[in-house]
Amino acid sequence: MALCLNPEGWGPVSKHRAFDLTPCFEDAGLVGGSLAIIFLSSIYNTYQLRRHEIQPKNAKTRNWLVAKLSVLSLATLVAIAALVLTVNSSTDPVHDQAVYVAALRAAVFPVVGLLTRSNHTKTRTSSTIVLAFFPVYIVAQAQWIKTSYASNGYTLTSPATVISCLIGVTVLANLLECKGPEKAEDLGEKENPYATANFYSRMLFSWMTPLMSTGASRFITEEDMYALDVNDESKNLGDRLQEYWDRQEKKTSGALWRAMYHAYGGPYALAGFLKILWDILAFVQPQLLRLLLAYITAYQADKSLTHYQGVSLVIAMFVATLVQTAILNQYFYLCFLTGMRIRAGLVTTIYKKALVLSNDAQGSRGDIVNLMSVDATRMQDLTTNGLIFISGPFQIVLAFVSLYKLIGWPSFVGIAITIVAIPAQGAAAQWLKKLQTKQMKIRGVWSSIFETSLRRLIESLDQRTKLMSELLSNIKSIKLYGWEDAFMSMVTSVRNAELNTIRRIGIIDAFNAVAWGSIPLL
Repeated sequence: MALCLNPEGWGPVSKHRAFDLTPCFEDAGLVGGSLAIIFLSSIYNTYQLRRHEIQPKNAKTRNWLVAKLSVLSLATLVAIAALVLTVNSSTDPVHDQAVYVAALRAAVFPVVGLLTRSNHTKTRTSSTIVLAFFPVYIVAQAQWIKTSYASNGYTLTSPATVISCLIGVTVLANLLECKGPEKAEDLGEKENPYATANFYSRMLFSWMTPLMSTGASRFITEEDMYALDVNDESKNLGDRLQEYWDRQEKKTSGALWRAMYHAYGGPYALAGFLKILWDILAFVQPQLLRLLLAYITAYQADKSLTHYQGVSLVIAMFVATLVQTAILNQYFYLCFLTGMRIRAGLVTTIYKKALVLSNDAQGSRGDIVNLMSVDATRMQDLTTNGLIFISGPFQIVLAFVSLYKLIGWPSFVGIAITIVAIPAQGAAAQWLKKLQTKQMKIRGVWSSIFETSLRRLIESLDQRTKLMSELLSNIKSIKLYGWEDAFMSMVTSVRNAELNTIRRIGIIDAFNAVAWGSIPLL
């Protein structure tokens, strides 16, 4: 085939070796793909850093930069040597994909060196591109070397031997990059270590280890806590929301959710991508288990099968589980972070607005308090499970596809049950909504009782904070006229009615949860 001079072709599955890929696919697809991602990402990140100012660094940090650049220079020389050997060993260098991959490999390390220099001098963290994609390249390159030795044997002057040395240099470069430009302790401040944590530290939450160690030995006090990141301070969060809300107000179709999305939606969009990736891995695990069981059955019948396939499946399941755990933790972290930012931004914005309102425009102060406490908290809670609207249908599609491949047409019975269950769940939700509305109306009786007994309120709402505020503000009149028993009986009757409604809501909610959980069994 064009650009592939190996007799096995592009494959991707090899016909000459069990449970293996073709050399062309491994070289161009796996190795070349990972190198292309590193190359393009490095160029883009270097371009983004061009406007950043160079930050002052101490001598120790500069020495680390020299060490990193030296190792990357060595990697460049080894990659060039591999390119020369690849060209010399190829029968048709112009039409050989291995030459182009070798050329890309030789070009990647100088570009990574430029990125490392810019990142080390202009930021405070290690390069995420290097730490995230170098391991992927190392694994892909190691797989190609294994296939190359299995196909062509081992020779000292072969490109595979030189590339094996390159893998060792790449591992050293990746280890050096784990050391960031500076640590939080270098500044002499009690700042959040997340600001200087590298990619691995953030994925494993190891930046919290010192705080956890302190909590294991004694009670954590306020002095032990780290300072908030500048981007997470309430003032900055409120200013950011206000900025985008002002932009939305200039539009005819301005909406608060658009302002919140532009202000805080970046991490939440990343959380959505991680959730989709986690869903895919969740369905990859059963497929790997199915292949492993099939391999065990075949191995029991034929002992001559290679062990490489079984070991590879077990390693794949282990790695998939580790990646799933890391992704899920990052997903919840980003969701909680976005929820915290939304709540803080809303509370700050509402509070600033309340300060400039007149007494007549403010209405009831209980309404403002509930906007900051109840409604803002509900928006925060929404971010935790909000992505289920995207993840849920995606999981259903993956589940049905898997079921159809396993059992065929009977899987449509499960589809029918799900289709019938969705309207039932919607009806239960509407019933709950009516009961909650009834509960809120019961709370509104407090306002009407007090209005007819003492004075007319401006506009009564059914919020508990406002009603209790009105009751306590007129407690002197109640004490003066001796109305304690009368109001106590009225309040008790209203509260009993409210508790009855809450009990009904709890029963329906429990039934709804049991019905939804029993759908997979059906």
